Amino acid sequence: MSNYKTSFFFVLLICITPYLLLCLYIFPSGDDYSYAWVGANSNDFIGTLIGEWNTWNGRYISNILVLTNPIAYGHFNLYKTIPIILTSLFILVHSVLVLKFITVSKVQALAISSCFLLIYLNVMPHLGEGIYWYTAAVTYFAPLLLFPLHLIALDKFSKTDQPVLTLLLIMLQFLLTGFNEVLMIIMTLLHLVIAVWSKNNKRTFWLLLLTQLLFASIVYFAPGNEVRSSYFSDKHDVLHTIINGSANTLRFTTSLLGTPSLWISMLLFLKLGFNSKKHSTSIWFWIAMFFLPQFIACAGPVWTTGIIGQHRTPNFALYFQIMVVFLFLTVEKEHKITCYLKQLSTYTSFPKLLLGLFISFLLLGNGRTTIEDLLSGNAWSFHQENITRANSLESFSNLQDTVLLMPRYKHKPKSIFIYDITPNSRDWKNEVYTTYYGLKQKNIAIRCKP
Repeated sequence: MSNYKTSFFFVLLICITPYLLLCLYIFPSGDDYSYAWVGANSNDFIGTLIGEWNTWNGRYISNILVLTNPIAYGHFNLYKTIPIILTSLFILVHSVLVLKFITVSKVQALAISSCFLLIYLNVMPHLGEGIYWYTAAVTYFAPLLLFPLHLIALDKFSKTDQPVLTLLLIMLQFLLTGFNEVLMIIMTLLHLVIAVWSKNNKRTFWLLLLTQLLFASIVYFAPGNEVRSSYFSDKHDVLHTIINGSANTLRFTTSLLGTPSLWISMLLFLKLGFNSKKHSTSIWFWIAMFFLPQFIACAGPVWTTGIIGQHRTPNFALYFQIMVVFLFLTVEKEHKITCYLKQLSTYTSFPKLLLGLFISFLLLGNGRTTIEDLLSGNAWSFHQENITRANSLESFSNLQDTVLLMPRYKHKPKSIFIYDITPNSRDWKNEVYTTYYGLKQKNIAIRCKP
């Protein structure tokens, strides 16, 4: 068994390495520059946060993080380490979560959480928007480091009503709700279900629902939401929202269920033979738990902007869908689906499952795309182009009152998020550069050739 553990961790280490290597070549893009400039030039940070709340969105926690982007202080190399920090903490926090709810060793918990991370990275619709673009990463990936702690605190609170735990839960509510609108809705629904169905500490759980509604209202009723929404003409179309929200929910869910690494990890998970609390709930409850986060994530942006095609929120929702899958296997031990998969895991040898996991993580999904970006030289060339562009922009500081032509990227790695410049010198994608590098004040604009 010791050899199996060593082999398993060796496979996981190889599979995560391409994602870590790609961090060497990422570069800020779009909103990174604009938020960094605002944060760096703010003389009243609290006032700036209130200004964001009044004029753009109600994300009172993630706005703190986007305004303190490392490049606000000129730390471009620190920017590259953010995905490494986030993914490392993800593994650590989810190992603690696993140890809390199932009886496994620390080594096994580490393996489970690493597999969870790799499945998540492998199946993201857009990996670049998931972890490599700072603005999106701190808004949608960072809260996933706190959500497991919230679940642990809720479980502990259900057994013992302590004032300290109540305060901890309220603090976690406040932090989590302020990251993004999708999590605001998920947190509110979670506390509603708990308040209605809980048998212990019912009065306090209703109090927690009230505090959750209070924090949700700060996000939902932010004046900036209406300001931002005013830029989009096709918003608030009920039929359009339902149709496209449902279609995209089906699209991303089908993609997840068609991921071999998910099924292989499920079989390996059941092969552990762990002990956990048994529970039996209607299958329709699990189906709702599985689909609802993705529908919220897909329908929400369509409702507020009318835009279809952004990947930040579907990326985010996939985390909850993967969690629901493994939660089902953990508590629904006697369900026929779990029993069938358990039987299948018994008949399939560990080496075969390990080989299948290795192949699916590296040669399918984002694992394959990341390796292609690295081996083709696209990622390295993209990084060199960014360095050249940054040096050019810094050299323009002695000019004034001019429009400069700059080349677009020739190399565009699929795994890295990119907002490139356009032929329109007044396009916001161009102006974020001139603002950040202090050129806009000198009436210097940039554009590329049509």
